[in-house]
Amino acid sequence: MNEIHRDHVRMEDNSNKMTDNYNKASIIGQLIGLIFEGASYVYVRLKAILGMVSIGSVLRYVSALRELSHGLGGLLDVYVSVEIRSRYLNYFYEFMELENKKQEGTLKVNNYD
Repeated sequence: MNEIHRDHVRMEDNSNKMTDNYNKASIIGQLIGLIFEGASYVYVRLKAILGMVSIGSVLRYVSALRELSHGLGGLLDVYVSVEIRSRYLNYFYEFMELENKKQEGTLKVNNYD
């Protein structure tokens, strides 16, 4: 029973670590997205101030850069999600390979149908 409890605690610890890693990766992804979006706005604003683009073009640039930022953020989220789930599956397969601790008797059971 002690080994079963130890295996359960280990699997729970692994699950908590995976959740923490996912949360950290999500925060990092959001920060990268914010930095990219901020840099994009600065770039477009400078082009508009210097008169290199018209007001309509500024709106198009901003819209396109926002879509790119959201798309890259979504791509990062999918990658992190797949990575976390693949680790979970590794732990699950490891769990499924654990030796059966149940005792089996030697008496034969008659099957009456």
